[in-house]
Amino acid sequence: MDGLDSRLAHFLLEWRRCQASRTEIARLTSFLDSVAPLLPRREARPKLAEIDVQRLKMLLSDLSMALHATRSNGGSLNAWAVAGLKRREVRNAAVLGSLWSPMQCGEVAIAFVTAFLLRIEHAGISFPDGTELSKGFAVRTEHSPGADGRDRVDLVIESTGHLIGIEVKIDAGEGPDQLARYIDSIRRNARSLGKSPAVILLARFAPSHPEVLSASWSDVRAAGLAILPPRQDEYTYAHHLIADFTRHVKTF
Repeated sequence: MDGLDSRLAHFLLEWRRCQASRTEIARLTSFLDSVAPLLPRREARPKLAEIDVQRLKMLLSDLSMALHATRSNGGSLNAWAVAGLKRREVRNAAVLGSLWSPMQCGEVAIAFVTAFLLRIEHAGISFPDGTELSKGFAVRTEHSPGADGRDRVDLVIESTGHLIGIEVKIDAGEGPDQLARYIDSIRRNARSLGKSPAVILLARFAPSHPEVLSASWSDVRAAGLAILPPRQDEYTYAHHLIADFTRHVKTF
């Protein structure tokens, strides 16, 4: 959205600058030359005579109004970009944990977590479904599931019957034996609670440990988009935050 916004702004700026030319053809020629680097490359550029100048002027007017409306209602503003999350793993994990927390986002969080878990292949490993999650669950960040407090997992989801550890990676790689330790800690803690364990690596690469499940930031993004209402005027505050987060993690 940010890249499109800046390109549209430049597009309209160049059009207004070329308004000083004497004729529409002269204005259009100057305009096309100035914005050519912003447009996709085509095998053959259309001849000037084939361009409907009036329709192009109407299109530019519509684009100008749409851009103005987007800026006026804050549509080009991303809360997480303003907050300075960037690619910091701890801070992004904390935000994701908040968006997944039913204590903070209610039913929207339940839908978000359910949609995310549905995207993960977990053959032979038990996962909570929407019915179980609707009975209540907790999301903890930087949580140590073991009694010794040594291993701190980025996110831990605990439902009535499941304990799921999620290790978050954006640019960093795995630590030495990190996933093996998390598997052991989650299993021991889940056994003491009488719950089913699972460990997920949320990263752009596959986990080295065969018993760790793989998830990507694309899964997070797709799950968030899947639960958004079809119309923005139906969004809750939580929906707006999730929509911003899906745009924020697009390059992760």
